[in-house]
This record gives sequence, C-alpha cells and structure tokens, in this order.
Amino acid sequence: MPNPTKTKRILLILTSLLALGSALPSAANPAIDWLITTAQTNGAYTTENDIATPFTATAETLQTLYQLNETSQPTLPPALEFIQTQSFPSTKRLSQTLIRSAFAGQALEPITNQLTTRLNLDGGIGDLSDYDSTIIDTAWALNALAITDTPIENLYPAINYLLQHQNGGWADNGNETSSYTRQ
Repeated sequence: MPNPTKTKRILLILTSLLALGSALPSAANPAIDWLITTAQTNGAYTTENDIATPFTATAETLQTLYQLNETSQPTLPPALEFIQTQSFPSTKRLSQTLIRSAFAGQALEPITNQLTTRLNLDGGIGDLSDYDSTIIDTAWALNALAITDTPIENLYPAINYLLQHQNGGWADNGNETSSYTRQ
C-alpha cells in the first residue's frame, strides 16, 4: 500500500523542480533592460563610455537579445537596419552581420558568398578580400558560416588552416601565441 506522506513529498519535489526549471535567472531582466536603454536614435546600441565600436556593440547586443529570445523588443528593427547600413567590409563585420541576419531570419546568401570568396590559397581568410589570412578572421568567418547552410566540405580548408596554426593557442603572422577565442 502506498505511503501517503511519501507520495506527497514526491509530488512536492516534482512541483518544485518544475517551478525551478521554468524560472528565469533573476539577473537576466535588469541586464536586458539596461541593454535596451542603450539604444540610440540611429538604431545602434551604444554608450559614450563604450570601448567597442557602435557596430560591434550593436552586433553583440543583438546576438544576446536573440539568444535570450527577446525578439519582441521595439529596438530590434532599427538596430538590424543600423547593422545593414554599415559598409566597412571587414571579415569580422561581415561575420557579425551574417550571425545577426541568421538570428533575424534574413537573407544569408549574399553575405555567405562574400565570406566564402575570401578563402585564400592557404585555406585561411584575411581581414579584407585579398588580404593575408589571419587566425582571428578565419575563426570569425567559420563561426558565422557554421550557422548557415554552407556545406561542410567548403569549410574544410579554413578548418585545416586553424588546425595547422594551433599549439595550445594560435600564433598569428609571426606573432606570439594568443589565447583569443570565439564563443
């Protein structure tokens, strides 16, 4: 015969676990609120004390909001437009734009094509078209292309480039090894 006290305890534990599992982290909402307050009239998320460029601050804020499923924020469309109107064609910016476009469900092919055509003979990707390959730019591009429908076979040269340049860190163009990473 079942023990009523034991059954009540089990139900209490299961209810508690269910409630805890669906609770949001307590620090998430103030952080999101703060990010939203940094929205500027031109669409950028930035403050006067930022050490990042307005483009980078906006790109990283958009990625955070999308990853936290905060997609109904009224500041998102102007921020996406701000990102799209920035024209400096560095690999990092193209990669950040591709990541944000993927999260926003926008067209990816034009940016994907721009990044894949930057692939150098050594397998790496440079800061701009026809620039020497760098580890950081190659990593940025791979990070962005990995979330698209780019066939893995097209990414093998860049993956091999990174594998050939690692030794527990990544030395770049004759410089000392760096522990710089991409998430």
